[in-house]
Amino acid sequence: MPINAPPEFYEIKKKVLEAKDPYEKLKWLNELLKVAPKHKGAHNLLIQIKKAIKKLREELEEKERKKGTTFNPYAIKKEGDATIVILGVENSGKSWLLNRLTNANVEESDIPFTTDLPKIGALHLNGAIIQTIELPAFFESRAYTLIRNADLILILLDASRDLEEQYQKIMKYLEQGGIEINKRKPNIKFERKYSGGIKIYGEQFITDASKEDVIKALQEFGIYNAEITIYEKVTFEDVLDAIDGSKAYKKAIFVFNKVKNEKEIEEFIKKHKINKYIIIKDEKDVEKLKEKIWKELELIRVYTMDHLKKKAERPLILKKGSKVRDAVKKINEKWLDLFVYAKIKRNGKIIRVGLDYELQDGDLLEIKIK
Repeated sequence: MPINAPPEFYEIKKKVLEAKDPYEKLKWLNELLKVAPKHKGAHNLLIQIKKAIKKLREELEEKERKKGTTFNPYAIKKEGDATIVILGVENSGKSWLLNRLTNANVEESDIPFTTDLPKIGALHLNGAIIQTIELPAFFESRAYTLIRNADLILILLDASRDLEEQYQKIMKYLEQGGIEINKRKPNIKFERKYSGGIKIYGEQFITDASKEDVIKALQEFGIYNAEITIYEKVTFEDVLDAIDGSKAYKKAIFVFNKVKNEKEIEEFIKKHKINKYIIIKDEKDVEKLKEKIWKELELIRVYTMDHLKKKAERPLILKKGSKVRDAVKKINEKWLDLFVYAKIKRNGKIIRVGLDYELQDGDLLEIKIK
């Protein structure tokens, strides 16, 4: 069956073949995937593009891990309790925002491209330390790993300039890196196994492919033992995404800076159905942004207590939904083998719990070990 690809597909395919820089090649491969036909006759084409993306991304990640002689300013180690990145076009106020949010003291200038390397600051928020990274406006492919590993993206738009142009440039850049913002990840569970062959549950939810198509795709990726469980209606491409992990689903807050016409911004927000945003007019709005950051990061504070019932000054910062097990592991992983029980003080009550008890924000935690 012919794939019937549009002319744009072949134009981008040529750019893939011509790309010498591996990061550029990865960018164009993601763009090729975006424009590739999605009908059943093109399933093998999708698999081949996905395999190429997976192989190249693994090679680049391995290269970054080895930390060779080539300097990569974007190879920044994650630190603190969470990481956020600030992304925007040149002269949009990224350095200004970094300085307002953190303890950084980077140069602020009206000269475009003043920031030529990533700048790092620490946002101290509700007892948590949030690593905050300002990205230069070069929109380099080398920055994709850093963005994909972040917990939150702040997309800064300069409201005194063409909003649509900025928006399209940033969104295209993220799409080329396989990064989806503010979209729910399809509910598919994929797990590799050591034996037992391939098992697929919920195949009736795949709208454009059969169970046999999925098995063939897994084998193309060199996977012969795995379990896939599908919980909702999905496409064949969604299943491929679950297999190769090529897409990153990230939370993002749109930050509108240098505001002159608030009505224009409201119309823009409505047009693009943006539901996570803030309009910065003064310092109070910066504080509101911090509140939104905390909400989107979905962190909780758990205060440990010693045997004298003394509360720790700084809380443990954990992801919402974390259990006692996660808190113990963060304190000292060796304690998991020595764990007897834990006591939690919550809403004036003390309860005795095990490792799999879910924690809540503000809990007081006392751990008993052998």
